[in-house]
Amino acid sequence: MSESKQQGHQVILSFLLTKEDYSNGKIAASRAAYRHGEIDFLRWSGFFLVLSGLVLRVFFAPNAYSKTVYMLMVLLGTLIGFYIDNWQPLLVRWQAQRFYDSRGERILAQTIQFYNEKISITTDRYQAEIPLEFLHRVYEDGKVFLLYTGRDEVWVIPKRALPPWDLMKVRELLKRNENYKREGVR
Repeated sequence: MSESKQQGHQVILSFLLTKEDYSNGKIAASRAAYRHGEIDFLRWSGFFLVLSGLVLRVFFAPNAYSKTVYMLMVLLGTLIGFYIDNWQPLLVRWQAQRFYDSRGERILAQTIQFYNEKISITTDRYQAEIPLEFLHRVYEDGKVFLLYTGRDEVWVIPKRALPPWDLMKVRELLKRNENYKREGVR
């Protein structure tokens, strides 16, 4: 019998977050903070600002001042419409990389064990066993898993640390949580 079956765990992973992992985790956390309706509202309001600015500019601009105002509407609509997908990730990545460069030595190596009914998280300063159904929230995007063990406590699991077969096991275990949210995964 294999060692993992004797101890009862499904997946064990041990890793240290790299600068890229830390940035991806922060981007995913900022994205997870939005509700789906807020994202749609930003995209649609940007679209309508661009559309109305163009229509007003072409058909109802009698002077240079109005043309300038309408073009500013188009510019503002472009900024708002692309904020959530383009501008915000750039800003969050830049801030996260600056933080990692200045305080990266504070980031600790983690060992996370996934069992059928619980998760065990261990660092040099932290140890917890949490039943899967007690996770506050679970978020998955294309590069990381975010495990919210509390409202403001999040653990980043980079997918690069998981082989494909373990990635499928982890995804299946985390899907049991009722607050599981998956975005941008292909």
